[in-house]
Amino acid sequence: MIDDFLYADEAAFELNWTSRTNASNLADPSPRLQLDDVNDTMVLTAADPANGGWDLARRYSTLTALGVTNGYKYLAMYVTNNTNRTDKTAIWLYWSGGQFGYYITLPAIGTSGWIYVALTYQASLITDFAVGFDNFAANAVVGSLVVHKIVATQTIPA
Repeated sequence: MIDDFLYADEAAFELNWTSRTNASNLADPSPRLQLDDVNDTMVLTAADPANGGWDLARRYSTLTALGVTNGYKYLAMYVTNNTNRTDKTAIWLYWSGGQFGYYITLPAIGTSGWIYVALTYQASLITDFAVGFDNFAANAVVGSLVVHKIVATQTIPA
C-alpha cells in the first residue's frame, strides 16, 4: 500500500500531498486538493473555470521510500470519477532529469475503478508521482476525482 489516506487531519495530509497548477505549487490548504477524512480519500477538484493547463495532486516522495521495490510493474489508484470526462487525465512519473504524463482512461462518469500506469523506470529511480487533469478551456474538466487508495502491483488490477 502506497497511500490509503488514513491521515489524522488535513494538516498531516498536506505534509504529504501538494496541489499544483501549471507547474506551480498552490498554497495549503488548497481548495482543489483536500482530504475527506470521513471516507479516507483524497479529492482532487478541477479548476473552474479551466486553467489552461494541468491541475495535479503530487506526492514528493520516492517510491522506494514508500516501500515499493524494483519488482513492481504498475502504479495503480482506485478512484471514483465525479468529473464530466473519462479522458484528459494522466498519472505523472518523475525521475532525475525527466518526467512524463501517461494519459489514462477514467472509469465511467459516476463510477469507481482502477487506473494504472506501467512503471517504465525501476521503482528506485522514481523520485515522485502525481495524478491530475489536462484542463484546457476547449476541453474543460469539471468536477472531481476521488482517490481511495494507491498501490504498487505486479499485475494490472482488475
